[in-house]
Amino acid sequence: MSIQKLKRERTQLNTRVQELAVQAQTTLLSEAETTEFSELEARFTALSAQIDTLDRAERIAMASAVPVDSVETGKQAQAEATALASGLANQVGLAGSGQYFARPKDHVAQTAHNMSVFSGIVAALKHSPGNLVAGAEFARKTMMTNGVGDGVAMALSSVNASGGAVLIPSVLAQTVIERLVPNAVVRGMGPLSLPLNNGNLTMPRLAGGAVAGYIGRDADAPVSQQSFDDVQLVAKKLACLVPIGNDLIRFAGIDTRVDALIVEDTAFSMANAEDVAFIRGDGTNSTPKGLRNWCLAQNVLKATPTAALTGQELVQAIMLDAGRCVLALRRANIRLRKPGWLMHPDSMQFLGDLLTTTGNKVFPEIADGMFRGFPIGITTEIPTNLSSSGATGNGSELYFVDFAEMVIGESMNLSVAISMDATYTDPATGNPVSAFQRDLTLIRIITENDFGPRHAEAIAVLDGVTWYR
Repeated sequence: MSIQKLKRERTQLNTRVQELAVQAQTTLLSEAETTEFSELEARFTALSAQIDTLDRAERIAMASAVPVDSVETGKQAQAEATALASGLANQVGLAGSGQYFARPKDHVAQTAHNMSVFSGIVAALKHSPGNLVAGAEFARKTMMTNGVGDGVAMALSSVNASGGAVLIPSVLAQTVIERLVPNAVVRGMGPLSLPLNNGNLTMPRLAGGAVAGYIGRDADAPVSQQSFDDVQLVAKKLACLVPIGNDLIRFAGIDTRVDALIVEDTAFSMANAEDVAFIRGDGTNSTPKGLRNWCLAQNVLKATPTAALTGQELVQAIMLDAGRCVLALRRANIRLRKPGWLMHPDSMQFLGDLLTTTGNKVFPEIADGMFRGFPIGITTEIPTNLSSSGATGNGSELYFVDFAEMVIGESMNLSVAISMDATYTDPATGNPVSAFQRDLTLIRIITENDFGPRHAEAIAVLDGVTWYR
């Protein structure tokens, strides 16, 4: 069983354990439930030990990997492998413990190298489907630029294929996930990113604060009690399927422009899927719950109808509604450390085109990506065809969020599978497409993450917006 499946099983066990724990706070567990709890605890402990063993084994394999075509050359090969490992450690930051880490010096060059290694892995897997040894040998013989072939060979020599997929080493996984930032709107607004090491993350938050006040000299101090609750993030599987032309794949690991194209295509597809979920996901069907559904009812504000408004009345309505969004957070004592707007590009364009009676722009700061002093994130994942808050099929939404209160929990597990024979559905037409017939390679990437707020009061949504182009 792969380490990903073991972690998912452990997460499921933890969910049931927490259910029993909540039940035990109000009622005594039955004999059957007590027995179940003990069995779950034992299984959880065993899984944790098994996962820890596999993690350590992977780190050891990564640290001690040697070139596949030198294994049989005795002591000379061992000396070369040691030198190679040392050189790669300097290139990608291989710590003495056997773990990769991002070196602070020349991060741009390091990221470019990792991108080349990642796309080189794709090319090697395509060249030798299911045969990691042959793929590693192919990489060392054909990818000679800046040690890319050696990096690919060492990566493939330290992982196992499971179900046709290859688990990407954490340093390369981190690079691909980093590439999501410039493509994903929500990530780009600066939410906190935390690891889901065990497939879940529970964060306590202060639900009720302490009471303080001035008292007389001989009076008793007020008694106060802080209250806490939890925000729990559970790993949700994010799958990305990207078709790449085989002509491009043949040059992967050789031409840096092709490296960038492959990684950017996969990162862009994953970023779009994330924005869909992180903004308006409903939390069902194994998807994350997004901002719209985390927003408290009192922070969902009805936009002023603007269909009949023009000139100063229209501007005043927009200013008033935007101010209400900001006040919703300020009144909840949100500190606005990383506040920002999310809106459809049509809404941003409309604001930027509004003119005064003298021909000056009403909101000149729109040109700098700001609105009322706060940065804007634009995305077409916010619809413009809603029927709510007075809109009739032409409504949109405006989000004002303190992104310092938002958390992305993510597993650094990243698996890649390659197929030149599979069929996929064209999202534009809904028709099946044969990768073999089109001379394409399908790259499937799977990772896991979740999204949630530390304080839901940090989200305000203006619903029924009808001012857009």
